[in-house]
Amino acid sequence: MHPDVDQFLEKETRWKQELIALREIMLEAGLNEEYKWKQPCYTYEGVNILIIGSLKSSFILSFFKGVLLKDPSQILEFAGENSQTAKLIRFKSASDIERL
Repeated sequence: MHPDVDQFLEKETRWKQELIALREIMLEAGLNEEYKWKQPCYTYEGVNILIIGSLKSSFILSFFKGVLLKDPSQILEFAGENSQTAKLIRFKSASDIERL
């Protein structure tokens, strides 16, 4: 657990418990936690895998190379209209996490 991520979560007001839940899942999956671009970032063997983040109406898991992931349920969406590789999963409640 990275101390900067602890501080990030302490300051979070909208989605604090939900982001903590995502953090726990990432750590249980064996990913390394870092703090990059003012966001919790999860890596594997030094490679950036994803970041978690908070938006006004949702919270997200954003995969740096999401286009390489199989997505049979089509839950991934492009991060922006000009994004070519990053894809994200948008959550609107804690129950959205449980459904995955």
